[in-house]
Amino acid sequence: MKNIFWGLIEDDTALRTSLQEYLLLNGCIVTFSTDCVDDVLQIEHEYNPDFILLDEHVTNGSGIESISKLKEKFKGANIILFTGDKSPELVMKALENGACGFLYKPFSFSQLESIIADIQKNGSYLHPLSASKLISTLQISKEKKLENYSKLTEKEDEIVKLLLTGKSYKEIATELNKSFFTVNYHLKNIYSKYNVNSKAELLYLLNKI
Repeated sequence: MKNIFWGLIEDDTALRTSLQEYLLLNGCIVTFSTDCVDDVLQIEHEYNPDFILLDEHVTNGSGIESISKLKEKFKGANIILFTGDKSPELVMKALENGACGFLYKPFSFSQLESIIADIQKNGSYLHPLSASKLISTLQISKEKKLENYSKLTEKEDEIVKLLLTGKSYKEIATELNKSFFTVNYHLKNIYSKYNVNSKAELLYLLNKI
């Protein structure tokens, strides 16, 4: 986790302080640490965060409703929602707004490290229980949805189908006998075509349409 730039938005002062101390001890740089989204949005920061840990309940607002504003201000930042609610409705709303992962309360620091590793490797993280609930809630045929994606090239279509089976970027590259960089190139084109920024957003969109 060394040299990762972080932003913390959490209204529990003791918890926020513990998180900040843990990140600093592990070689991370904390760009901002506050309980209020407005403070973050109104101030110019020297460095953009790589990750933002955002509490579902923040001072003067909703964490979920703030995700899109934070994404707009900090291009490329990975936003992890900090919450105790595993409901599919919250998960879908957060993904729709641009979240790429969830850290559920109560948590351990090892869980945070695992989530970061998954996001760095796969582009997103979704707790197995939440993923199961989300799939059950959507109840839509994947094959039928894929027929609507005429904008995809043949190779992009192959990659999307493999993503829907739960394969990682590395596994897709192996199955297609392509380099990771080639798969990543196609993924960037897919994200651009559907105006999403992460694997989590893409999978949510595929399951929504």
